[in-house]
Amino acid sequence: MRFVTALLGLTLLLPRPAPCQVPADSLTAGDLVRYAAGPVLVRPAERPRARLLALKPSGLSVIPLDSDRAVEVPLDELRMLEVARGTKDIRGILSVVAGAAGCAAGSAILTARDNGDLGAYVGGCFAGFLVGGTAGWFVGRSIRDPRWLEVELGGAPPGAGAGLSLGVRVRTRVR
Repeated sequence: MRFVTALLGLTLLLPRPAPCQVPADSLTAGDLVRYAAGPVLVRPAERPRARLLALKPSGLSVIPLDSDRAVEVPLDELRMLEVARGTKDIRGILSVVAGAAGCAAGSAILTARDNGDLGAYVGGCFAGFLVGGTAGWFVGRSIRDPRWLEVELGGAPPGAGAGLSLGVRVRTRVR
């Protein structure tokens, strides 16, 4: 038990890399970007998507996906810039969630049918997890959404300076 506690404490104390950021100089014309400009930071789904023309010292030059006209966004108004790099892979998480739902449904159905038999509960849970997990895997494989990575613009991000500090206390009992 002490080993597990120490290992958990060590993993919590190890330095973590910052959230994935892409350097601004790695952007190329034609990259799919989404951005937030203006005084209010909108939800990610509401941010405009566009094709990048150029990132200049004066601002961002893009062509929105729903338009043929180039738009210039001044750099001082730009609050967030993200670039699409690859796609999200949600097969694993979706298969676990669907498997858990299948486990609950399968065990409830078979337990009700067999009047609370433990074997029926375990069998239903196993069968439901297998069916739900497989279905979740294939559904997750068919979902393709871009993986958005924040572009490092060089300035401090909005809200910088506000943080949360967590302390971890590990207590062991001496025998």
